[in-house]
Amino acid sequence: MDMDSWAVDILKLSVQEWEALLDDSSIMTAEASEMLLFVYDEPGHRATATDIARHLNVHWNKVTSINRDLAKRILVKLGRAPQRNEEGGNRFWNIVFAGDETGVNDSEGHFWWVIRPNLVEAIRKWRGNELWRGEWRP
Repeated sequence: MDMDSWAVDILKLSVQEWEALLDDSSIMTAEASEMLLFVYDEPGHRATATDIARHLNVHWNKVTSINRDLAKRILVKLGRAPQRNEEGGNRFWNIVFAGDETGVNDSEGHFWWVIRPNLVEAIRKWRGNELWRGEWRP
């Protein structure tokens, strides 16, 4: 896998733009929220699909589906097109996440999903809000 193709941030959203998406109940489902908060709380704001699946008590394929659907909702909301993959199909998983820039996988060989830096900051600011009660607002 070409690192540049999966690490590139095609949206380049600001912290404020991510905050608006986090507050949008048409974007943030309960599953997407739980996935994001789990990864946010992990060291380095990164986890593998397998880690997330264990946390959500689902198969890792469901995790990729949750992430893909979240990315699609974001792209539709913003009126943007997804990045194309090497086979000519659409690539959705790297809207919210990037891969680990070192290219190193976890001890089981699973690929790291790392929350994009401006999204990390948006979640941090949102969690610092007095309305935070340990769950997603929308």
